[in-house]
Order: sequence, then structure tokens, then C-alpha cells
Amino acid sequence: MSRTKEIQRIFLTGYMGSGKSLLGKSLAQELAWQYMDTDDMIVDAEKHTVSEIFKSKGEAYFRSLEFKIIKELTNTLKPQVISLGGGAFIQDEIRDFLLKDEKSIIVYLKYDAAILAERLKTEQKKRPLIADAENLQQFIEKHLTQREPFYQMADLIIRSEENQILIINQILSYLIYKNQN
Repeated sequence: MSRTKEIQRIFLTGYMGSGKSLLGKSLAQELAWQYMDTDDMIVDAEKHTVSEIFKSKGEAYFRSLEFKIIKELTNTLKPQVISLGGGAFIQDEIRDFLLKDEKSIIVYLKYDAAILAERLKTEQKKRPLIADAENLQQFIEKHLTQREPFYQMADLIIRSEENQILIINQILSYLIYKNQN
């Protein structure tokens, strides 16, 4: 039986530093779709950085903004590639909402903690969740252990160590498969 609704949104999830933004922009360009980043949208709306929002209004406030933006994005008619913040998909309300959306697929970009720590060490002070971590790799390993069961609920899981072209081709193949079934 063929679907009556084609996939119109690809949500990229994964830990911070997993390349969601970079890959998202390239994937959107390949598909000729619009690219959106929920963290950037929140920063634009609030006129403050993510770190400033976390410090002044707290994580709960940030997550409520994130959910509001995600709901708005799913109401648009334009096909989109959307990069989620690293903690978005672990939020029950957001994850449940996205998993029920028939026009969306969720792609988890998976990296090992050692690679993520290496990629994030120069940005550590700018990222509120890891800013105070003394041993960055251990902190990320612990976080990933907690988050992995949620990330595993994504429609497609890709080891991000792959070449970007290969990752895009895997996502495109999955998109074709989903639109045909």
C-alpha cells in the first residue's frame, strides 16, 4: 500500500558536535529544500545566545521554546531539513510529537564520545551543558549513555564517521524508500 503523504521534513538529531548543522545545510541544498536550525531560530526570536537563555531563564524555558518552534515547522508546507538541538529529541513531548508526524523522518547522527569530545573541546565554554565538565569525554560518555535509548528511536541511525556524501546518499535512499512505501 502506498502512502498518501510524502515525507516533507527531515529532522536531524544527535549529540552536540555531531555535525547536524553542517550536514543539514548540505542535505537541504542537495534536495533543494529549505534548511532550518531550531537553536538558531530560538536565538533569533529571543535575541540571546543559547547559553544566555539557559542562564537567565533555565532549560525548561528553552525546551518550551524549542517545542513551540518544532510545532510551527511541522505546519509549514515547504519541504525542510531541520537540525534539532542535541537535547530536543530526548524530551518526551518533542520526541512523541515528531514520531507521530507522518510527513517527517528523524535521522540520528551517531558519534563515539571520544570523537565528540575532540570536536567540542574548543567550543566547551560556549555550550551550557558541557561548559563546566572537567573531563569532557567522560561527561559525554555519561550523557550519551543516558540519551542513547531515546536517540535509538529515530527512523534512521547513521554512524557519522562516514563521509558526508555517503551520509547524504544514505538519507536520500531512505527518503526514497519511505516515499514509496
